[in-house]
Amino acid sequence: KRATLGNTPAKLATANQLLNSLSKHLLPSFHLPAAASVFFEKELESQAVMEGKSVLLSCEVSSASVPVTWKKDNSVLEDGGRYILKKNGPTHSLEINKLYPEDAGEFCCITRGKKTTAKLIVKGKWILKQTEANTKHLVCILEGRPSTVRWLKNGQQIIGDHRCRIETTEAGVCTLVIKNLTANDSGIYTCEAVNKFGVISYNGNMTPIIIPLCL
Repeated sequence: KRATLGNTPAKLATANQLLNSLSKHLLPSFHLPAAASVFFEKELESQAVMEGKSVLLSCEVSSASVPVTWKKDNSVLEDGGRYILKKNGPTHSLEINKLYPEDAGEFCCITRGKKTTAKLIVKGKWILKQTEANTKHLVCILEGRPSTVRWLKNGQQIIGDHRCRIETTEAGVCTLVIKNLTANDSGIYTCEAVNKFGVISYNGNMTPIIIPLCL
């Protein structure tokens, strides 16, 4: 005849104690390790970059296996277009090509509740890079995006007509074309450009007889 413990409360309690005792001695125990602490070994650095240039923001995380999230002013950034997100081991970088004034702001890199932050300043006040001249053309190559460009001769604004033509491209090349030069065209010519950050101008002498290679 098979012996049974029955189902009385006292007998059930005794059985549970026996099972617990056997589990401690016979079954292996497993301990899940706590998540390793992650921190930024190299943080982002604030930068001030000229409009139209590129910028590279980079940081280094203590673990190469954790993912990161990039944000600009609380908006998540995705890889593509002018934003290039890269990962090289524990180093994460964000590259922005051809900066515009609206790219300025606060950027942050986030991982496991930790973040590093930097400010990007876009210097929008462009500079005049070069001026060239020949018998028919005066060319200003500008850096930046001026909203208004005008040419002056001896302080007086030049109005385009059948002899004078003013051309401006999106690349910042501003050209004054003067046809059929005469002695009266001698003088001081000014290329003046304006945007919301200020005004800049460049002066140069020109004569129709001896044309300087560089004003």
